[in-house]
This record gives sequence, structure tokens and C-alpha cells, in this order.
Amino acid sequence: MRFIIRLVGVVLFAAAFVILVIDGTRSIAGNALYLSSLAEGIDLLWPGGVDTIRSLFGGAWDPIGAWLFDRAAFVVLGLLGLGLMLLGRAPPQYVRPLPKRY
Repeated sequence: MRFIIRLVGVVLFAAAFVILVIDGTRSIAGNALYLSSLAEGIDLLWPGGVDTIRSLFGGAWDPIGAWLFDRAAFVVLGLLGLGLMLLGRAPPQYVRPLPKRY
């Protein structure tokens, strides 16, 4: 289970990096800062997806979803991916000293 959580985290973090590169390229080409929102990214991959998600969450959409989907996509995906990678990491290995032999 840890492997799957960490794998999803790595994929989300990689997607955040790709979106950051795309936004950087658009910003350089347009000579202005351009940051794509999470809603734009979801609409690009899944047309009408934001409306579907909005209908699924209903009343919780207004305070949380609207704020989250207006943020930069690379920030949201990067933080989510980083959190999942940290959640799926292996527990630390403790080295115990050997008992003294007399």
C-alpha cells in the first residue's frame, strides 16, 4: 500500500513540474507572468470535469473547492504529491548497539 501511495505522489509531483515548465514557457513567450489554475488543467484533460466535481461535492464546493481550483496548478499538485510521498515513505531504521560481551 505504501508503494502505491508513494507512486501516486511521485506522479503528481512530476505533473506539477511539467505544468511549471509549461507555465514558464508561456510566461517567456508572452512576456508576462502566466500561471494556469487547477480548474484550467482539469478542463484541459477532462472537459466539463470541474462541473462534474462541483456537482459531486455540492455544498462543500463553495468554501473549499472554489478556493482550491483557483490556485496555481503546480502548487496544488506539488504539495499534494509531496505530502503523499512523505506519507508513503519507509519508517526509519534504528540501529541498536550490540550488547557488551565480558
